Amino acid sequence: MIPSHSKETPSRCTITPMRWRTFVFFIMLQCLLVSGQPADPFRYNNRGVAYLEQYEFRPAAEEFQKALQAQPNFVTARVNLGIAHYYLADYPKAAEQFREVLKQDPKQPHAHFMLGLIVGKEKNREEAVQHFQQVLARDPADPATHYNLGLLHARNREYEAAIASFQKVLEGEPHHVSALYNLAMTLMRAGKQEESRQAMQRFQQLKSGDQAGGPMGAMGVQYGEEGRYALGIGQYDPLDPASAKQLTIRFVDATAESNIQFVHQGTGKNPLGTTWKRGEFSKEAAEKTLVAGLGSGSAFLDFDKDGKMDLFVVNSGGPSGSGNRLFRNAGSGKFQDVTAEAGVGLKHAGMGAAVGDFNNDGFPDLFVTGYGGNYLFRNEKNGKFTDVTQAAGLANTPNRWSLSAAFFDYDHDGDLDIYVTNFVNLAVIPSKETFVFPDDFEGQENQLLRNNGNGTFADVGAQAKVTGGKAKSTAVIFLDYNNSRDIDFLVINRGAAPNLYSNKRDGTFEDVAPTLGLTATNPGGASSGDLNKDSFQDLVLPGQGSPVWKNSAGQKFSEMGPAGTSPAAAAWGSLVFDYDNDGWLDLLLIGEKSRLLKNQGASGFTDVSEQSGLVGLSTGSARSAAIADYDGDGDNDLFIMNNGGKPLLLRNDGASQNQSVRIDLSGLRDNKGGLGAKLEIRAGQAWQKLEVNGNVGFLSQSSPELVFGLGSKRLADSIRILWPTGVLQAELDRPAGEPVKIEEVDRKGTSCPLLYAWNGLKYDFVTDFLGGSAVGYLVAPGTYGSTDVDEYVKIANVVPQPKNGRYSIKMNNQLEEVMFIDEVKLLAVDHPAETAVYPDEKLMPAPPYPAFKLFVTKSSQPPVSATDEKGRDVRRALLTVDRKYPDSFKLLPFKGYAEPHELILDLGDQSQSRRVLLLLTAWIDYADSSSNLAASQAGAKLVPPYLQVIDAEGRWLTVLDSIGFPAGLPKTMTLDLTGKFLHPGDFRVKIVTSMRIYWDQILVDTYSGPAEPRVTTLPADHADFAFYGYPREVKPDGQNPPMYDYQDRSTTSPWKNHLGRYTRYGNVRPLLQAKDDMYVVMHHGDEITAEFEAGELPPVPTGWTRSFLVYAAGFGKDMDLNSANADTVGPLPSHSGAYPADQGHEKYLKKYNTREIKETFNW
Repeated sequence: MIPSHSKETPSRCTITPMRWRTFVFFIMLQCLLVSGQPADPFRYNNRGVAYLEQYEFRPAAEEFQKALQAQPNFVTARVNLGIAHYYLADYPKAAEQFREVLKQDPKQPHAHFMLGLIVGKEKNREEAVQHFQQVLARDPADPATHYNLGLLHARNREYEAAIASFQKVLEGEPHHVSALYNLAMTLMRAGKQEESRQAMQRFQQLKSGDQAGGPMGAMGVQYGEEGRYALGIGQYDPLDPASAKQLTIRFVDATAESNIQFVHQGTGKNPLGTTWKRGEFSKEAAEKTLVAGLGSGSAFLDFDKDGKMDLFVVNSGGPSGSGNRLFRNAGSGKFQDVTAEAGVGLKHAGMGAAVGDFNNDGFPDLFVTGYGGNYLFRNEKNGKFTDVTQAAGLANTPNRWSLSAAFFDYDHDGDLDIYVTNFVNLAVIPSKETFVFPDDFEGQENQLLRNNGNGTFADVGAQAKVTGGKAKSTAVIFLDYNNSRDIDFLVINRGAAPNLYSNKRDGTFEDVAPTLGLTATNPGGASSGDLNKDSFQDLVLPGQGSPVWKNSAGQKFSEMGPAGTSPAAAAWGSLVFDYDNDGWLDLLLIGEKSRLLKNQGASGFTDVSEQSGLVGLSTGSARSAAIADYDGDGDNDLFIMNNGGKPLLLRNDGASQNQSVRIDLSGLRDNKGGLGAKLEIRAGQAWQKLEVNGNVGFLSQSSPELVFGLGSKRLADSIRILWPTGVLQAELDRPAGEPVKIEEVDRKGTSCPLLYAWNGLKYDFVTDFLGGSAVGYLVAPGTYGSTDVDEYVKIANVVPQPKNGRYSIKMNNQLEEVMFIDEVKLLAVDHPAETAVYPDEKLMPAPPYPAFKLFVTKSSQPPVSATDEKGRDVRRALLTVDRKYPDSFKLLPFKGYAEPHELILDLGDQSQSRRVLLLLTAWIDYADSSSNLAASQAGAKLVPPYLQVIDAEGRWLTVLDSIGFPAGLPKTMTLDLTGKFLHPGDFRVKIVTSMRIYWDQILVDTYSGPAEPRVTTLPADHADFAFYGYPREVKPDGQNPPMYDYQDRSTTSPWKNHLGRYTRYGNVRPLLQAKDDMYVVMHHGDEITAEFEAGELPPVPTGWTRSFLVYAAGFGKDMDLNSANADTVGPLPSHSGAYPADQGHEKYLKKYNTREIKETFNW
């Protein structure tokens, strides 16, 4: 039995459904009510917790009240209702709910903890202590309870008791800075000066450690900051499978009726452990016996994209055999052999098959392993495949013996790479007179084939540190064993412990199997799944000993044998799947005596091989298996490959009596098949998590579609997806029994903070800012970009007006990033009314960055002509700022990248002009770290704009290697071309780039008259920091770039969280006065309201007008998996390199950055 672990923290990233889905949900709910079926209180509770996670406490309370109306004795909902009232600061109502809870459950820890907080605020120390002690009676190590007890003792001058409480916190959480600081202060008050000094020194060290990247323990007063028992309860005890409807389920042999005609040309004998004499062994004989006796595999795939799972099977007959076969699913349980038409009937000593869309064209491709060569077949989208092995750079070695392979995106760049396990070298005969196969043979190194994104692959196994030496590897599965968002993988080795390669996100891996206690020896294959519903992937390693290894929160693996297994159950491989649709993952062990083990939850596993009809079927020489719902009835069917005989297609008859949802993913920025995605499904009290890994293991691959069993539930409340590149997505209210096709949303996760200005009636969107401030931005493997940390933003499309005597701006962190805002000023620029002013702003690819300068313009005109690189007239698109752009250039398959494109501008006769200035209004679709990585592998270059002019001989010559580019959303760049022309009568210029830059307006200005503008700089007179939410994205013409409506906001988002400490809410004016590394650390949804005293500005001279600029300095960081330190707030950035460690900055960190977020998301 694998004990279940409840989650400590629910998700903070709940996704707001589209309005029509919300409408559908309520209609369905009303239909349930009208039909007489009671509303599900768990659904209301799930929704309420979602509101809590987004700080929407009033609607949360409403949902919990609905849950209690549906089920008055629902303790969980009453606890959550009390928590909602607590965070609404309605302490009497909160206390009322918690006291009612204790009448039903006198030991309920959340109620005692929250009452401790409430009565502690009321100075009722004795009762508060009693409540906290009740919590500790149930959970003796809870750090938040010990911490609050320590505070109570310290306030009452009970220093020894306080010291003991804080030390107890630190036993469980050594990095808890709040406990450590209070310990140091209490020791000092107790007269223990030396101990206090040591504790304070440790506190200082931990503060420095926070800059090194990890989140520190700091208590706060916001939701999510006061401990696990101050969080809403959204997880429930798993439903006992024994309580579900008991079904009669049989696997029925449907091979003959399906028209699958195939005979594997192996020996039918197990070659492992066979003994050979040196004089009797030959490579040729071994190929006919050992090689043929080991295979083969199969794979389910929808190669023709008709919505039905087709089947590919591998043969081991060699060049004279009958070859591999592809069977198209014709519907109604029938298959059709289309091998010849498809061109995949390779005749070789085949072993395994892997499926993945390596070129991201939406159609699955095939990788086939074998002895003497592996083959890559590209799907041509017309029913045919092409062998592209050589073109892809996958040179074959005659003696290479590859067994299993898997497609996965190890570097998270959006395309699929391939890992290949290689076995032994039969060409090197052991030196012994008598030797054992394969134990005495030399192993072969494994391969990690990196997808270069251009149709070719490169073996980077050695560079990534994953070759495994010569370990005789047999199988590979990929998973995220520690829920760290990246792809790890497990390699099974013959005669040795497995390798568990942990992704270090720098292109390399570390084998952590020994560290985590993963010592299984000689397993045949492997599979993974969350068997005990603790959200971590457990491992199934059939072989010697127990097949099941429990994953303890990614920190340790331990051998846990399910009931009903025995040495006779040793197997070649395994599958983890829900055979009866009850919502629990079951086990299939594949071997001479294949066994099906039903997951009974707390009761362990029960062998149901006989009841399910598996016993008696011809599986004696089974080597591998794959699952798919081939007949579309909503349950998992089986295909078993038998060595030296016919395969078995086993139809699942009976599981469809339970409800299920079948999910098919389609990636956008991720790989098209969604391999590596994580899915979590909720239906009332039921919950299940799966990872899309194709159920790969030994030789075979299952359907990429996932079947989620719902038991008796007819509706999936929510389906949450975490895509491999980090995009979070949710689908709500999907009815059972229908296939669910989920396409990855087109979501922009990062950009820059957004600027709004008060126009006298409302806040209007201006643009984004600090686009060049990204820290950790990967520009090429191992190379990170520099930061342009400040920007002058012209408020161009809004006329700012005073609000209560102050000019008011809003700076909102809309997207999935953390912002560090260090300084903010407002510049009032007075100038003649007939002129305009522009700051010299542009984003340069590298220093030096432009210094502050203002250009004064007058009567600017469009160029005489404008054409693109193909001679097309694009002048009309450049006349006005109208969201119309020359955009016919070709985009490359990497975000931010395009094929080189040009603008050729004729500026007219400028021979008499004393100054020639271009005003270029444009926006850019940025590349990101992952697209830069993918592009570098494909050899694609990101060329920032450069400028050429005509020389005296009529040739184009580059005079500006880089002219910069717009920093995000539409802005006007300035480009001074004075003195840059080389031909006295030709004033054409050519702008060349491969960036996705969209030019909206280009004007030529030649004004060189007087009138120096007058600039008055105002510091922020008032600055308030608070959570606001996410203004609605607006696209007036349905096209990019987006704009934002400040007044129409959501308080929820699909974003993940950087872990660490953020600035507390409230007055932050002192942090915005200077560029001093004392900044406002902003979580997404946060905003700064900065106000500037209008009365401090001088009057505008007669005939002049006033323009406004906002100056901002700071940094930003995204959550791209290939960016540096992408998961944490730290290390803190600095204008001078390493973050300062002086007393002033330590004081700032302690005073302001007290709001901690500990969860990226909750899976």
